[in-house]
Amino acid sequence: MPYRFCGCPGRSGEKASETDVGPRPTHGPVPHQHMKKRVHLRIYGRVQGVCFRMYTREAAERRGITGWVRNCEDGSVEVVAEGEADALSEFVRWCYTGPPHAQVQRVEEGYGPVAGDFSEFRITY
Repeated sequence: MPYRFCGCPGRSGEKASETDVGPRPTHGPVPHQHMKKRVHLRIYGRVQGVCFRMYTREAAERRGITGWVRNCEDGSVEVVAEGEADALSEFVRWCYTGPPHAQVQRVEEGYGPVAGDFSEFRITY
């Protein structure tokens, strides 16, 4: 199941004011900021021969996501990606549709700890 938004002010485009969230803390972590996640996706359907990897890289780069995408021998596409929770959630939602000529039938999702292995998003072979 994809990551769900928590409903905090400012998450869905509405503007949060200081009265909505209170004063900013002067120390310690700020809730919901800079929370990184890692996802492993396996995408099935008509996902090869439709530039899925290229579009996936572009979708990841637009969202500041790092990781990789590759074609698998069984005709699926595999993705490992890391990034801010909100951006990663948006990226995963994009993967359920993919590029214009793709026909995504099923997506398997797995989440794990961030490893910080990537500095960019690459197409691998």
